[in-house]
Amino acid sequence: MPDNEVAVYWDFENIHASLCDLVHGQGWYRRNAREKQENLVKINVIVEFITGLGRINIHKAYANWTNYHCYNKELQQHAMDLVQLFHRGPHSKNGADIRMAIDVIEDISLNPHINVVVIIGGDSDYISIAQKVRQKGKSIIGIGVRETTNQYWMKACNEFKYYSSLLVKTSATADLEQLGYEEEDLDFDEARELLRKAVSLLSSDSGEKFALKGAIKPMMMRLDPSFDESNYGVSSFNKFLQKCSDMVRVQPGEFDHHVFLVEAGRDKERKAAAAAAAASPGRPYESVLKKQQVRLPHSVSLREATDAAWNVFKESGALPSFDAFRARLQTALSAARSKSNPLAEADPGKIKQLMYKSFAFSFRMENGQRGIALSPAVDSADTLFERVLFMLTRRILDNMEEDEVDTAALAELFYEDRSRIDEVNRILQQYQNH
Repeated sequence: MPDNEVAVYWDFENIHASLCDLVHGQGWYRRNAREKQENLVKINVIVEFITGLGRINIHKAYANWTNYHCYNKELQQHAMDLVQLFHRGPHSKNGADIRMAIDVIEDISLNPHINVVVIIGGDSDYISIAQKVRQKGKSIIGIGVRETTNQYWMKACNEFKYYSSLLVKTSATADLEQLGYEEEDLDFDEARELLRKAVSLLSSDSGEKFALKGAIKPMMMRLDPSFDESNYGVSSFNKFLQKCSDMVRVQPGEFDHHVFLVEAGRDKERKAAAAAAAASPGRPYESVLKKQQVRLPHSVSLREATDAAWNVFKESGALPSFDAFRARLQTALSAARSKSNPLAEADPGKIKQLMYKSFAFSFRMENGQRGIALSPAVDSADTLFERVLFMLTRRILDNMEEDEVDTAALAELFYEDRSRIDEVNRILQQYQNH
């Protein structure tokens, strides 16, 4: 076990609410926060990961515990210090982030032997905590739900783990399926590019043509604290390198394995970068979305995609799995396409992900079998289309670097028509009022 002294802080309501919205649809937790809650957070999985970091000295969890009786056994099993925070007013937050910030700074000041701080939650409010922890020479590790975690909070950490990646490491496949996660949810090309950068930097620094294998993953995590090979369906970094065998070559060295960039792999990466640079100037925001692991279909328009998805569920009702949905969507979209303009193989999966990230699905149990359907809030093809556009708008505006919005570019991206400025302005107004 690493010789670390660890302090752990759970914004328990934050992670529980995120999982509730994934399972039941966006906004479900806000509407049902005062009701008794179901057990969704796999506490043992998270604690198992933290235990691997070192000795847990401080273990605090913050929530309004009135409606969380379903977690009693696990909470007591891990001897957590449960901090009760009542909601102030009918629509207010419980203030866990403020109380947590005070406790973290006080705890690491009074207990200088603490050298690792772990925060479970996804709010941007934790960024200031991360800054103070790092100023004091401590490491900070974040854990959060992929769909609801703020990207700047992730970047502020020394290391960040998606909740889903911890489930992968413990082979909790049933829990992953319940949340709708699949291997292609993250863009593997992003991971390949991260690997290329890490190997290039390490080999440049050493003056050698190779990088030591043991140094590559730490460098990748410095470049992107959220990197974890488990996100890509593999259980070890060795298997991740094997998955990238067309790009890197691994051979034994004197003290560690040497990892070389393969010329063919580098050529492929250069071509991919050139293709990205040559992409339509009318779609500059596509690169912003790609960094958020949001991939757009290219053989169909967004409107065509959402209309076809709506019709699939209208004709079939609930479906047994996402595989069944993608298969039917592929059939529906392929039927109307010509040989000169075929459906891209990956597009049904991309459409599914757009809908998933828009909280457009609901999960059902019928006759003991789990199935998927459209969320009750999605009552028409127009509603589904608008829901996807709002999600894309939020992802773009929350993460773009420039301050001014190019409405014509958004119109091109959403409608394939740069003149539809009025519709884009309406979406932007909804975003500002949200």
